Amino acid sequence: MEIFIVATPIGNLNDITNRAIKILSEVDLIFAEDTRVTMKLLNKFNIQKKILSCNEFNESKRLEFLSKEFENIEKIAVVSDAGTPLISDPGKMIVKFAYENGIKVTPIPGVSAISTILSVTPFDTKNFIFLGFSEKNLKLKRENFQKLINLKYPFLFFESPKRVVDSITILKDLDTTLDIVIGRELTKVHEEIIFGNILEIYEKLSNINIKGEFVIAVSKTKKKDNEKFEFLDDIKILQELKISTKDIAYFISNKYNMKKNKIYNFLKNMEQQ
Repeated sequence: MEIFIVATPIGNLNDITNRAIKILSEVDLIFAEDTRVTMKLLNKFNIQKKILSCNEFNESKRLEFLSKEFENIEKIAVVSDAGTPLISDPGKMIVKFAYENGIKVTPIPGVSAISTILSVTPFDTKNFIFLGFSEKNLKLKRENFQKLINLKYPFLFFESPKRVVDSITILKDLDTTLDIVIGRELTKVHEEIIFGNILEIYEKLSNINIKGEFVIAVSKTKKKDNEKFEFLDDIKILQELKISTKDIAYFISNKYNMKKNKIYNFLKNMEQQ
């Protein structure tokens, strides 16, 4: 047996790869998150295959099915409703079962909402954090967002139209220097990409009809090129006011979000020159 993890379009069905079409045409069985959604894809490409639902509610039952039919099925495809399976979607139990039983697992790469939104962000994404869907509980959502902002890495999350305003409001309240890229209905007819400071995004969301699926990327605003000059100007003014080195270090570290020890050592070096 071989199990293929097949990426499918996140909206525009024409984004499917030729390889994905080939694999879906060749397998004996397709496990789909929602059979109704997957049937639309199969019908478009005239693919007629046995299809069974495999979602968060019945994945354990599908493992029982695999155990019984282990020797009778040669190829199985696993697909989610949209994008790459197992990324905030069911399928992990199936893959774990495969590894534990010596079944070959083959990825069939394609569209992902994560890479799609990252491709249109101006952020430095050498390192980033992906949350999946953000917490529904507002207290937990706020706590998680605060931790992520403190880490200072860009982070991404999925959000429903019912909760997107809550998320943006919390982010605004936590840090007004954040930059945001919102992808709404990516690759679909009403696709919309919105970029701006969190305050601008908050205002825009207050004036549009909140519909569709959202992918949101968040990053701290990069320091301006002239900030280092403002930094030195502040030091000069504080020294002229006869503020102690210790207090200057404290002030600068808070204003520019820098480590106090580094500022203090910098000031000491200035004094010795």
